[in-house]
Amino acid sequence: MRVETAAYKLVAPGKTEPVLAHAAKAKAKSDGDDVITPLIQDAANNILTEVTKKK
Repeated sequence: MRVETAAYKLVAPGKTEPVLAHAAKAKAKSDGDDVITPLIQDAANNILTEVTKKK
């Protein structure tokens, strides 16, 4: 079985510190399980939530 990790940082233009940084792991329960799609969906949701916050 395979374990996949997705890590990302969201950095505002002109800044050096990330506004958002996250790493997530997913493990296949059986051969052929799609572990990439849930990781990408989670990342997309987190990024969208961050960039749409009212400041």
